[in-house]
Amino acid sequence: MEYPGMATLTIHATNITGLGASQVVLSFLKGLDSLATQYTQVDCYVPSYGVVSSFEPQNENIRVHRFKRFGPNVISRILECLFPKFFFDIGDHLIVLGDVPLRVPTQQILFIHQAHLLNPKVNRFVGNSLKFRGMRIITRINAAFVSRVIVQTSAMASELKSSYPDWAARDCVRVVSQPKPEWSDLLHRGRVQRSLEGGLRLFYPADSYPHKNHRIFDMLTAENCKGIINEVVITLDSDQELIRKSLLNYVGRLNQEECIREYQMADALIFPSFIESYGLPLIEAMSVGIPIIVADLPYARALCGEEAIYFDPTSEESLIAACASLKMQLEKGWYPDWKPFLSNLPGNWKNVVSSFLKEFYD
Repeated sequence: MEYPGMATLTIHATNITGLGASQVVLSFLKGLDSLATQYTQVDCYVPSYGVVSSFEPQNENIRVHRFKRFGPNVISRILECLFPKFFFDIGDHLIVLGDVPLRVPTQQILFIHQAHLLNPKVNRFVGNSLKFRGMRIITRINAAFVSRVIVQTSAMASELKSSYPDWAARDCVRVVSQPKPEWSDLLHRGRVQRSLEGGLRLFYPADSYPHKNHRIFDMLTAENCKGIINEVVITLDSDQELIRKSLLNYVGRLNQEECIREYQMADALIFPSFIESYGLPLIEAMSVGIPIIVADLPYARALCGEEAIYFDPTSEESLIAACASLKMQLEKGWYPDWKPFLSNLPGNWKNVVSSFLKEFYD
């Protein structure tokens, strides 16, 4: 791939510390490392701690700068975004992987994987904490400095255009999906013969953020779920006494092998999240080959089409009814076919990075 007249590239990812975002960004950086480009130099600014800080490139043209903030994190972030030249050496091209754009004249590609950047008037589930409101204010201030905005689903693209009219007017929002998990090539779940007499075993891998909507499980009891739901495995910590009295099995944060094992044992993924820019567990469940019971919201429809079982994420009754519907379909021999959905995903992160870089010339 040739990039005429170009010298240096800067990757800005100093604010990526969350588990999901860290895995996405680390995969992106590894994809960049494996891609032959004509950049004479690539400077990657990453956090001084966490998963992304562990990135060690093999390409001698890529330099990693582990950025350590001084003072309160919020103030430092504001200054970085509004006055970046005092903190970073920005090259001829800039890719921001941390959601909020920088105020620089350089050609800038902004990768948004934070759904809370949407306008609350566009998506009612968006968080209104000071952190998210501040991120949205800075994004509006710096919106004009962005050449391209990249998101992972058509639903996110549509809501983002409604949230930032300048980007809609310039038609600068593009959709680039991410590949299925690397580990999925080592695993094929396929059709599973299992007795459902006691109810479904459901799996929900998610952190404890409010928008993940764990509260919907609070009203589930052995009585109202009898014969429908046997167990919900949740990747949070909880009091052991509470676990013994509930259908909910809090297993804490899982490593990759443990997560794969839970997918293998699950009858379905349950995903009640109110808001997502993508929803990686949906792709993971498709890769494993299991059914998906998910909130009836645009992000889920964009990924799962009509193959998932949908429910109202504000209603425990709707969730239970969706589980009953799935159980009945499974007992009749139905099983989802996710192949058409997975076939639309990029083959690997190298392809994803190539799609980003092409946007500098389109």
